[in-house]
Amino acid sequence: DGAAIHPQAIVSEEASIGQGVRVGPFCVVGPEVTLEAGVELQSHVVVSGRTIVGADSTIYPFASIGAKPQDLKYKGEVSELRIGQRCKVFEYSHLSGGTAGGGGVTQIGD
Repeated sequence: DGAAIHPQAIVSEEASIGQGVRVGPFCVVGPEVTLEAGVELQSHVVVSGRTIVGADSTIYPFASIGAKPQDLKYKGEVSELRIGQRCKVFEYSHLSGGTAGGGGVTQIGD
């Protein structure tokens, strides 16, 4: 039960893709991304930056996940986003990594 990646998706060869992952059309997955087992990216989802999406999570269309923080205090430091297991991220959501003031990590779930 390997991953199912739509031919119109762009997935970096450096990304870590778990068993049973489904990546829909027009999704983009960056090189520092980890998609754990059973993750589903529906269509038009962008996952970038240092991002971990926990097992059996679903991300719905037009979500932007793991982009640089929008905080004006962000100065380019290492930033990470961790989404726990069985989370649902709905349409048009924007989730970014953390800033130095918050420990550099945004954690959702688990």
